[in-house]
Amino acid sequence: MATDRILPIVVGCACCILAQYCIFWGTIYLDFDSMKRALKADALQTVNTMKKPAAAAAFEYDDSLASKVADGLFEYRPIVRICLVDDSQGVLVDHKHAHIKDKYPWLTERLFS
Repeated sequence: MATDRILPIVVGCACCILAQYCIFWGTIYLDFDSMKRALKADALQTVNTMKKPAAAAAFEYDDSLASKVADGLFEYRPIVRICLVDDSQGVLVDHKHAHIKDKYPWLTERLFS
């Protein structure tokens, strides 16, 4: 008889714990997804801001202007590589940031690829 009264309580507690677990990880996922989209939007906005100067550098074959555009873009840390090419596919600038050692490369790869 006692087990008949305890079983619904145990099942109710287990369901409550499972629901809290799902809510917790769901919130984590939604926050991460929101941050990932915001970072992508910020990077795209930065690149769009530099389109005209980059196009001018490519059109005029101006290595100095191309280098200034690349330096400006590198001020934004999420940008790790810049390659500006002219209309004949000649490379004006090709810069990369030095590889930053990641503490958890497997996690970064999983989250951002």
